[in-house]
Amino acid sequence: MRLFLIFSLLIFGVILFFPAGEADATDVCDWVYYEDGVGWVNECPVHCSSNVGQACTKSNACNTTNGTYDCDGVCTATTPADPPANYGNGCQNSNICGTKGSVGSIQCDGSCLGSTPATPYTVGAACNRNACGGTGTITNACTGTCSATAPTVYTVGASCTSSPNTCGQTNGIISNACTGACSPPSDAACSTCPSVSMPTGLTPTGTITGGTYTLSWTAQSGASKYAIRIDDPANGGLTCNSGGDICADITTNLYSYTFQANKTYNWWVHAINSCGTWSDQGWATVKVIPPDTTAPTVTIGGASAFWQNTNATARITCNDGTGVGCEVSGNWKWLTRESSISNCSSFALSDYTGTYNGAFGITNHVWMCATALDIKNNRGYSSPGEFKVEKIKPMSSFRDDAGADTPDGGSWQDANFTVYPSFSD
Repeated sequence: MRLFLIFSLLIFGVILFFPAGEADATDVCDWVYYEDGVGWVNECPVHCSSNVGQACTKSNACNTTNGTYDCDGVCTATTPADPPANYGNGCQNSNICGTKGSVGSIQCDGSCLGSTPATPYTVGAACNRNACGGTGTITNACTGTCSATAPTVYTVGASCTSSPNTCGQTNGIISNACTGACSPPSDAACSTCPSVSMPTGLTPTGTITGGTYTLSWTAQSGASKYAIRIDDPANGGLTCNSGGDICADITTNLYSYTFQANKTYNWWVHAINSCGTWSDQGWATVKVIPPDTTAPTVTIGGASAFWQNTNATARITCNDGTGVGCEVSGNWKWLTRESSISNCSSFALSDYTGTYNGAFGITNHVWMCATALDIKNNRGYSSPGEFKVEKIKPMSSFRDDAGADTPDGGSWQDANFTVYPSFSD
């Protein structure tokens, strides 16, 4: 019978020591006791790999894990995580402005290994808005936007109103782009000033309706520009370019302006020659009435209430009352029908084929309509006019008692007889 005892077994209170047996360091050994006189034997039933217990790793292109070799020589390290799916693919980094850098490749952490271009501007860096200054700082790294307000830059050589030279000329030129300094004309120009007259033919003037108009006047010989002024007296006097008032120097004899309803405006123009000499003012007053939305009254004349056997003379009139007036009569239209008309506005405008060029004759029994516009394109229609013209003579006939067309066959009679006249139209 064999008893298996451990190395430190106590027998009868005595510690027994066994001599060490010989074994390979890679073997798994144990002491075994045999009662048949053999005694304790160090047996090694399991033989392990020579690298058991040594450190080992598992790795791929991006990750590594650590472990040791077990008895079977297998590394106990866990399998490392796979690289990103796009690992090694080509890529390009962009800066905040969208500018791409050099081509790189996707790394283990998913980032792109490649250069990132610098932004064109540095936020916070000092900057000038233009050549005339306006110092500030960059507020946008991509556009270079500067926080400063850009100073006005004047066009050197452009015309300007200067202090007068010795003969009073003020037609100077810009001599400094940043300050706008205006240099007066040379005194040598004093002998070349053309005369200039007051502008005439100002339009519009008088009563108009509100809206945008082109103000115009007769161009003046010798004028290089015009000074136009528009004043709404309700503002308490001319206040240039404020409250609807205008002060402008222009090079043409046309100016667009919007007049407000229910106001009265004064406007005037000076002609200015190349030496800066001003003419007297051409003056106009404009009274603005509410917009005209009322159709004009169109009337047909010349229709008699009685029948007549001669031609009638038709006339058309247009009256716009307090409006801006009717269009020219050559644009008025008319139509006629041989049956009764109840409403002239029921016809299409294309039905009005007649054009009115003055009074004209009506030769038969007809009903007539007319239509016209006022200057604001409000259309008016007349009431129907009936012309009772009948120039066809009626027919007559006679019959006797017997109903014959010719009494008793046309023979002579020696006694009275009765005839019956009849008429048809």
